[in-house]
Amino acid sequence: MAQNIVDRRDQPTPLCAQCGKVLPPDGPSPDFCNESCQQWWYAKRSDKKAA
Repeated sequence: MAQNIVDRRDQPTPLCAQCGKVLPPDGPSPDFCNESCQQWWYAKRSDKKAA
C-alpha cells in the first residue's frame, strides 16, 4: 500500500551508519549507502574487538 506523503515526511531521514550521507532509496542496504561504507564500518568494529 502506498504511504501517505505527510506520514513519510514525518519519519526521520535514514543516514548511512558509516559516513552519515542520506541513504539512496535503491541502495544496497538499509544501513549503508554503498558496499564500501559497509566494509569500512565492519572493519572498524572488528579492529576494536581484537584490541
